[in-house]
Amino acid sequence: MTEQDPPVASDEDLDDVALAWVARLTSGEADAHERATFVAWRDADPRHAAALVRARDLWTAIGPELDKPPQPWARPGQTPRAAAGQRDRPLGLRAQFTPGPDGARRVRLRGSLVAQAGRAITHRIGPRGATVAASLFALAIMAGVSNLTPFADLSTGGGERAIETLADGSTVTLGPDTALDVEIGADGVRRVRLDRGEALFDVIHDPARPFLVQSGAGEVRVLGTAFGVRKTGGMTQVTVIRGRVEVRSGTSTRILTPDRSVVYGVTSLGGVRAVDASTALAWTRGRLVFENQSVADVVAELDRFSDKKIVLLNRRAGAKRINAVIDLTRTEQWLAALERSENVSVSHFPGLIVVR
Repeated sequence: MTEQDPPVASDEDLDDVALAWVARLTSGEADAHERATFVAWRDADPRHAAALVRARDLWTAIGPELDKPPQPWARPGQTPRAAAGQRDRPLGLRAQFTPGPDGARRVRLRGSLVAQAGRAITHRIGPRGATVAASLFALAIMAGVSNLTPFADLSTGGGERAIETLADGSTVTLGPDTALDVEIGADGVRRVRLDRGEALFDVIHDPARPFLVQSGAGEVRVLGTAFGVRKTGGMTQVTVIRGRVEVRSGTSTRILTPDRSVVYGVTSLGGVRAVDASTALAWTRGRLVFENQSVADVVAELDRFSDKKIVLLNRRAGAKRINAVIDLTRTEQWLAALERSENVSVSHFPGLIVVR
């Protein structure tokens, strides 16, 4: 009887083991025996060392999420400002917005993904390693949780979108990782402050009640229109679909009409430029449209809208420029097409997708 060679581990199997080792060794809890076992595993096969490099790259890519402190949620039935010890005020919504229970659902959902991560690799590296590896996936999952703003009137987490109706009938479509405050004052002025993220405003026409959106160092003033506002770091971009808006920043003013856009920062207000507003705001219809964009930029934007953390580790592929139309309900199918066309490898884990 001929003795068969042992099965050769796949790259995905080795990546799982390497991820577990990186998580364990950086936890500060590995003892001398474990470190010696790790060295023996690493040196046993060049493929092990290569998998370790990939794992360290992944750890570096998502590691900064550890530095974001978790934020407390309001108690169920309690408004965010009351939780912060601040006086409540009317939000101008049809129903009072209390994100506490919804936030709890988000946390439980992502917690279940962590548990799935542990179960998915238990058969490969044992329960102890699975627990460690699951902690790595938790970093990616917590990226969506830690960015939620409990004290905002309206907010979404990573990969989430929402449509809200204000008391005056205007609607706000929130993009992923967005937070804003809403107030309809006694003077009738409708005020919104965009703290971060992206939103589409479809404003009911009412000349007697101005609609103001404050973002960063500027303000958008409208009477009746549909327009998008996106805040990224210290920069804000305003894009008009229909109607007319006035954008002010400092002492400068710009008037925007349909298919026009402007960007402003803390100290500057750019010039008006022509855009395809339908393309720029396609995310409100469940699509992302890109023209001559780098793969790195496309993947970064797709990551914002995905319910899984997407990490790109392939710099060569990331530099290539492409055109793409992505259906947000079929992101994994698009990534599979990218895998075939750009000769990249796409690995799927619970709560995490790695492109390398």
